[in-house]
Amino acid sequence: MTTPTTPTPWLTPREAAARAKVGRNLLYHAIKTGKLKAARLGVRNELRIHEEWLDAWIGAAVIVNPDAPGPDVRTFASARARRP
Repeated sequence: MTTPTTPTPWLTPREAAARAKVGRNLLYHAIKTGKLKAARLGVRNELRIHEEWLDAWIGAAVIVNPDAPGPDVRTFASARARRP
């Protein structure tokens, strides 16, 4: 039998990836490169991501006008296509 838990703003990487609808590897990469904040907890150094940090990371990736001059938005997709 499981006990009811109080909702918390702290997410595991699995929960954060599901909420952002991205893979966990992308999430870990964003943490490693400093684009997404995360906290390490306990002896096992488990990662937790605050909902607000996740929302800010997603908000920073918003493309307002894909036709505006700037970095090519297809860069990520084309890099994945070149993988062996």
